[in-house]
Amino acid sequence: TIETFDGTHEMVDRTEIIDCYYKKQGKLHCMKLCNNEIISATEEMDGYEDGLYRHGQYPVVFDVLYPEEDCPFGFGIIDIAKNPQVYIDKMDGAIIKNAVLSSKIRLLVSDGGNVNEDELLNMDSDIVHVAGNVGSESIKELKVSGIGDGITSYRAKKIDELKEVVGNRDFQQGGTSGGVTAASAISVLQEAGNKLSRVSIDDAYDSYKKIIKLMIELMREFFTEKRVYRITNDRGETQYPEFSANMMYRETQQEGSDVLDGLLPDTWKAKEPIEFDVSIVPQKQNPFQREANNSTVMQLWQAGLFNPQVIDLSVIALQAMHFDGKDKIVEQLKEYQQNALNQQKIASGELVPVEETIARLQHQEAAGGAGDELVPVEQTIREMEAGQSEL
Repeated sequence: TIETFDGTHEMVDRTEIIDCYYKKQGKLHCMKLCNNEIISATEEMDGYEDGLYRHGQYPVVFDVLYPEEDCPFGFGIIDIAKNPQVYIDKMDGAIIKNAVLSSKIRLLVSDGGNVNEDELLNMDSDIVHVAGNVGSESIKELKVSGIGDGITSYRAKKIDELKEVVGNRDFQQGGTSGGVTAASAISVLQEAGNKLSRVSIDDAYDSYKKIIKLMIELMREFFTEKRVYRITNDRGETQYPEFSANMMYRETQQEGSDVLDGLLPDTWKAKEPIEFDVSIVPQKQNPFQREANNSTVMQLWQAGLFNPQVIDLSVIALQAMHFDGKDKIVEQLKEYQQNALNQQKIASGELVPVEETIARLQHQEAAGGAGDELVPVEQTIREMEAGQSEL
């Protein structure tokens, strides 16, 4: 029997298999259970001496908003907002029901009043016949009392409580109050209103970082063959770099490696895994934030911070700032400074390393040149090598 959103279904030709992950002596293993019977276990299988995965971590990451003690899962924002929302819905139902009853005319008619009920209930009938005298005792309107102001006031307070709990203030929805109309003021209020969500978002980033680290370890373990990827660099050019697990190790100096040359596999010799630092940088889709970043760059430009004569001081100042795109600006300033130094050396007749010349010429070829006739890099290198040999 399988329970789904559509109901309960009988699966007569299938059975449920449960994957159970566990750790033993620091190694991760997995067993498959079927009808409370173990049908397979990596602990007893060949090829899993290091466990299911070499990293030894569970292959799942629980991203919980509010964790509970001794429990892999916790409770989220729906659990917090559920009770206030239930009371708000009950009060809404009471108010709507009272409004419906108040809009409906109901009458109390005495049995001895001899009132024609068909004509009384027919709103199109202009005359209602009555046998005998009609007094206040024979027919009377049944009035429904309206909802008091205390109920509506309490409902408004519960709505405000719900907004405070979930952090869904008016400024998060683009609304304004108190005469605030300036774009910068609205942006500041939106940032201040995000104080309740920053901690939960940081926790989500931490969970995402754990997933990326697991992926890196799996690539280090299983990407034994070279793979070619198509990427786009910062200039918009398409490149096809190669990647394999060997690139995730670095060679080291090990003592006594000559003695162990014939004993250890090649993958164990003078190699150690590279530790990666994962940094999660969110991209905010906020027009006010983008406008603020653009204004910051323009102010730095007007202040002369991009002047070639003060690039060293500009880099020091930029590294102390915090805004999007700062690292790219610092990198481009350093590259511009290095190119300017190389051009000065060439103009003064000083020797320039071949590697720097190759990088500069390749950069010029990628940029398309400045109107001059392009010369192949190999030809330029040969000419420079010939000139250096003559010197």
